[in-house]
Amino acid sequence: MVCAQYRVEGWPSRMGDYPAAESIVDRLKNNAYVIELKGEVSMRERCMDEELRAYAERQKKG
Repeated sequence: MVCAQYRVEGWPSRMGDYPAAESIVDRLKNNAYVIELKGEVSMRERCMDEELRAYAERQKKG
């Protein structure tokens, strides 16, 4: 399992755009399932308990 915060298309450039980088990504993508999560709320915000969530909301407002 490979997890990243970046889209698969951008992986080779993040690896330095070497010829081997594209080859590595191609091998990873072959027969892979890509699950792309979308949304406005970050993973960290989703996992907060209620007290931390209230604190974060107060910080956003002021």
